Amino acid sequence: MINRFDDANIESLFGAQALTRLQNQSRGGTNGKDGSKYELFICAHRVARLARKYILTGEDAIIEWQSQGFVDDVVVRCDDKLSIKAYQLKKSKSASWTAESNKIESDFRDQERLSKAEGYTDVRLRLVCSNEKLATKLANKIPSSIAAFSKATFFPYDAHLQLLFKDYRWLNDDFGFLSKHKSPTKIDAEHVAIVLLGALTALPPSAKVSEILELARTTAPTLLRSFESDQDAYGKIWLATKVILDSILDLKYEIVRGFLSWADASGTTTGVLSYDCFDSKFDRFQISIVRIKPRSFSEIEGELR
Repeated sequence: MINRFDDANIESLFGAQALTRLQNQSRGGTNGKDGSKYELFICAHRVARLARKYILTGEDAIIEWQSQGFVDDVVVRCDDKLSIKAYQLKKSKSASWTAESNKIESDFRDQERLSKAEGYTDVRLRLVCSNEKLATKLANKIPSSIAAFSKATFFPYDAHLQLLFKDYRWLNDDFGFLSKHKSPTKIDAEHVAIVLLGALTALPPSAKVSEILELARTTAPTLLRSFESDQDAYGKIWLATKVILDSILDLKYEIVRGFLSWADASGTTTGVLSYDCFDSKFDRFQISIVRIKPRSFSEIEGELR
């Protein structure tokens, strides 16, 4: 069972001096975090990665930005698994585990102690650097006192999202999972990231992954995949509609991520409906198909647009 510590608990565990340091760090961090694109983009990326577990297994998590703790820039909590993963971000080109009176090392050590006291048994802490050379340097020099639960990693940053998605293709894969398209383009992945960033700025700095995804999809239902299974989406196709679609020899169609995806026989003309199979618009689409009874791709193409 997780028992989040308040100031009194923290002072009892660490002492008054550590509590004051934590409070000053939190105030400074909050002021510095306002409008932090780097922090929000990493949050959005965490949501995109965690969305895989949520959609495929139903496993949810809480993600926090501006959390309270010694390592608090971004925090992911899976309380039912007694698991916490906290990130400290560095955009500078220089940093050291032991600089500033061992600040980073001591912050990591205190965060691990705090998390264990709160009831977490799986504690993982990450120092995330926007400079790849610095991340590599720090990864090779982790102090022994925190090595068991700490890592230094690289995560890119650029004020222009388009450059990030151009230079780091793995971002396309991670964000593209939430696209409605079977093979998302770079632009599709960028759109997903923008929608997630918008959802994060609209929510309090602590939310379930499911809540963030729900707001994102409510905001942009024509861009993001359905969270229902494709099997359930197929179940929304009426028998009369299926008979007609199957009879059109020069039409290919399938359900992908909850949306009806289509192409002509040659595959040169393709598309995806702008609404998913659970939308009331899909029922209106089916009503129109049953009414006009198209027999060729040319006769149904107008309904697919």
